[in-house]
Amino acid sequence: PSDVTGVSVFEPTTGSWSFRPGPIFNNVVLFDELNRSTPRTQSALLEAMAEGQVTVDGTTRELPRPFFVIATQNPHGDLGTFPLVQGQRDRFSMVVSLGLVDRGSEMQLLRGHGGSPALEHLGPVIDTEEWAATVAGVESVFVNDAIFEYILDIATALRNHPEGRNGVSPRATLSLLHTAMAYAISRGRDFVEPDDVKAVSVANLAHRIGDSANVDLVRATAALRDVLAMVPVPPPPR
Repeated sequence: PSDVTGVSVFEPTTGSWSFRPGPIFNNVVLFDELNRSTPRTQSALLEAMAEGQVTVDGTTRELPRPFFVIATQNPHGDLGTFPLVQGQRDRFSMVVSLGLVDRGSEMQLLRGHGGSPALEHLGPVIDTEEWAATVAGVESVFVNDAIFEYILDIATALRNHPEGRNGVSPRATLSLLHTAMAYAISRGRDFVEPDDVKAVSVANLAHRIGDSANVDLVRATAALRDVLAMVPVPPPPR
């Protein structure tokens, strides 16, 4: 875990201990091949992602704001991988499968116009102040009571679905709401529609269901689409 959170190091010159922060002390943290790390190392992310802080040697330290974690995984079941426990998966708001690049994009890679060389020319698209303002804007999006009921109806149906063995937690319904609010504002609206909820449901919920040893996203996605087709969509407010 200290590879993630940091470690206390004894300084012989001063006779004291000093804390050397780990990579988690950044605004954006990329955890590549998360499921290749051991469960103990994975657990180091739990407090950080849930509470925005880490505790090392009995001392709790706040993480910078805003704070955002992106992680990649190897295919489930690959040699040398450790499946993420339910609580860890539940802390990721969204999971998407990138799949293979299309032929044209792969041709650009072969010609040297993409991949690692392209990273050298990338620049920041937003600073922390703008990011914080954007988050504040999302929090002001209006949500009708019917949307709350719709989200709970989806969660209840998923908990009762044969493929929803673990169901979805209250953390999942909150995440679905907040993601739908962000999606609404990205579409130029200051209120949430049922279609916003449907648009983000698969990415937001599919990885949360299934057993603890494996997550079949294909089956989970199919189950979620069944639920979305079954749950009545609330009518527009009058």
